[in-house]
Amino acid sequence: MKSVKVYSVKMCYEMQVDYSLDPIAQDALSFLTPILKRHSLSFGESLGIPLLEEAERIAGMWESLEKASEQDLKRNLFVVFINQRASASKSAIDSNLRTLDFFSIPHDFKFSLNPLGRDYAFVINGSLEPFFLKENEGVGRARKVPADLALALWKQGFLESEIHRQTDADVRVPDTYFLTELKKNEVAATYPYFHTQGN
Repeated sequence: MKSVKVYSVKMCYEMQVDYSLDPIAQDALSFLTPILKRHSLSFGESLGIPLLEEAERIAGMWESLEKASEQDLKRNLFVVFINQRASASKSAIDSNLRTLDFFSIPHDFKFSLNPLGRDYAFVINGSLEPFFLKENEGVGRARKVPADLALALWKQGFLESEIHRQTDADVRVPDTYFLTELKKNEVAATYPYFHTQGN
């Protein structure tokens, strides 16, 4: 049994006295903020999705996200962080490039904001050298980057809800995923789900 995580960015912010954004999230914010201002775009909630060597899994997860989003009236922002290290294997690199292809993003683009019906996907291309993770970094930082971006967007008023969700590529979210709210004074919540391999 594993969990899909949901966080309150407001409560995380209030608990931090001296908090600095991850440099990758800061670069992403500098790119994204002028676009959101120019097009008067704002969002209900954010969802962080770290992806590493996930090309074979992403279609099923994405289909479940789109289905769940149809049940929700908010415009949501999906923050996708395709991440890798400098020492990544050829199979990981190839998979990440296929993931960029899934989103129809040129391989040399650092960032891309794409409409998905009512929602938007903001993709951070961590397969480019400036954004490589260090050898001792893994999924922790890969989750922190989208969460930091969500926190900054919430502080600037581009996110209405305090909720920031996190999921993985090998997950199928329930249809009610975006309808579940945090209760008062809850910092985080999890969805239980079964993690299966193969078929």
